[in-house]
Amino acid sequence: MEAFREHRSPPRRPRVHDLERYARDWAELVPAPPDERAQLAHAIAGRHRLPRDRVPGLRAALHLDDPAVRAAYEHRYGRPLDDLFTTRLGAGDRLRWAVHALTTALERLPPFWLTVVLTVTVSLPVSMLGLPIAASAMGALPALVLLAVVGLVMSIAMGALGEAIARSADVRYRHAFLGGLATKLIGGRASIVLTGTGGVRTGLSLLAGWIGLSITVAEVTHTPRGIWAVLLLVVVILMLTRGAKLALGTVAIVGVLTTVLVLVVTLVTFLNAGAGDLSHADVPLGGGNAALDATVGAALGVVLMQFIGSVYLIGIHREAAARDPGSATLASGAVVGTVIVTVIVGLFLVAVSAAVPAADLHATNGTAIGPLADQLGPAMAVLGGITSVLLLGMNINRTAVAVHALTLERVTRVPRRWRSIAALAPVLLIFAVAETTLDLGDASFSSVLTISGVVTNVLVGAAIPMLLIVAARRRAELVPPRVWRWLGWAPLAWAIVAVSLASLVVVGLFVWDDWGSRTAALAMAVLGAVTVVWAGRAGAFRRRAVVELVDGRWAVVAGGRALPVEAELTYAGRAPVRAHAAGGTVEPGLSALRVSASAANGAREVAVWSDGVAVVDADVTPPDGDGAWSAAVRLGPRSG
Repeated sequence: MEAFREHRSPPRRPRVHDLERYARDWAELVPAPPDERAQLAHAIAGRHRLPRDRVPGLRAALHLDDPAVRAAYEHRYGRPLDDLFTTRLGAGDRLRWAVHALTTALERLPPFWLTVVLTVTVSLPVSMLGLPIAASAMGALPALVLLAVVGLVMSIAMGALGEAIARSADVRYRHAFLGGLATKLIGGRASIVLTGTGGVRTGLSLLAGWIGLSITVAEVTHTPRGIWAVLLLVVVILMLTRGAKLALGTVAIVGVLTTVLVLVVTLVTFLNAGAGDLSHADVPLGGGNAALDATVGAALGVVLMQFIGSVYLIGIHREAAARDPGSATLASGAVVGTVIVTVIVGLFLVAVSAAVPAADLHATNGTAIGPLADQLGPAMAVLGGITSVLLLGMNINRTAVAVHALTLERVTRVPRRWRSIAALAPVLLIFAVAETTLDLGDASFSSVLTISGVVTNVLVGAAIPMLLIVAARRRAELVPPRVWRWLGWAPLAWAIVAVSLASLVVVGLFVWDDWGSRTAALAMAVLGAVTVVWAGRAGAFRRRAVVELVDGRWAVVAGGRALPVEAELTYAGRAPVRAHAAGGTVEPGLSALRVSASAANGAREVAVWSDGVAVVDADVTPPDGDGAWSAAVRLGPRSG
């Protein structure tokens, strides 16, 4: 659609799988005369191989089983319509149709389960490959307890972000993303903290993926790492300069395959357990910073980086919106999906720790797949290698595209033809940092994740999502059909924010040992506290009443709940329509909407939000001491 809007050729021509997948959407464009339907079928068959049993949607859209269409085809082309269909498919075609079947199965899932599957597959963390290494000094079981605690908090935070998204009219109607959502709810400065910290996390994740993939492939294939690093750089440059990016649906399909492979690797590893030691536990609470840094500090950041789904949740919402327009299941699906991710990561951690000696894990700079393959043999080298390449490759694709896109927004003064190349600068810088630190022996896959997890994900993954749900329940425009009341309970939300900021202080003062890392943790704690202050000054936590007016519907929400009001709808040339309700339908010709209420659910201000209608002016009277308020909205003719 971007290509059509910009009057250029699309990145690829539609395939027969696309025609079948969206047959219900284009069926209404098919002409009615049987002869024209026959001609269209002939034209499509001239471009695509049509296996009869795999294109039921296309057959139905073209009415190819209609005797009139079959007769028209035979009359025009002198052969039966069944000759359009092929009976033989090559291996490549069979694979593509298998992917199509999996995509179709995903699309037919109920909204809740679609959200769960997308949350698991899209956000399956590449950092899980480094967790057994990071936990080798601390011990697998203490790290598992830490993972469970962090996973519980992150699951709540994902659900909170899901509800904030579901409550946002800007996300639903104006296609706002995470930055736009945060700007509306907690203010511009607090939003910059979210997007800026998220950008740093993305860059560090790209750095970790680069290190992890080049080392893992080199270890598995026993070839020089530099060859793979250069090859990876060339692929990334070509991908970015040619505008290639994977859609969320494609990421989900690869994610399903990768999730299955991760579970298979975990099962095989469990069956070969024995060389590792699950009884090892070292949590030196009284040993000082150096001892804690080498154990708890090494594991904490990597545990935190297992939960990266927040940046993908609006995309997941878009995928599920067609069957769940009110986002009734977004929050619950995000919570359950994050819990499942925690279970998968925990099983992988225990399996690898039980199969590989801690000393072997501790000695590697790459992922856990290298020492695991050395321990279990060539079969694991192949299976684990494929799994890690898929995980790391998808991570690099997502993060490189994100870094490149963020840079494109900042190089608007560069001539258009050179912008894509100019925006490669941060990607090339990350590559240079990766190679330099590896040559100096100062970096590893897990060490980069450790820094990234603590410094960025405490705010991005936990603290700020809880601020968003507190603000959304007080100021947002929509009310989802189903809400878990406890999810946005203010004491719980503020407790998670406080614990998140306190954890940064504790890590900075008592866990990490080097001054650079300690300063970074303490600085992020201060930034988090300042973010709360900025959000408060922006009015994020003041309750408000919102009169929402969109094409075909009006509603009133106050303090996050639907509020019945006295409403008067004025139409041109007819008597006003009066109602006592929290919302209703709007017929064509509306010229004014007036609402008044004697209660405001604690709201202290009133706002009007509109989309798809032409608001000329709005006159609002804020709630008085008894909570009474009113709003009058005048509309004009809608422009083209």
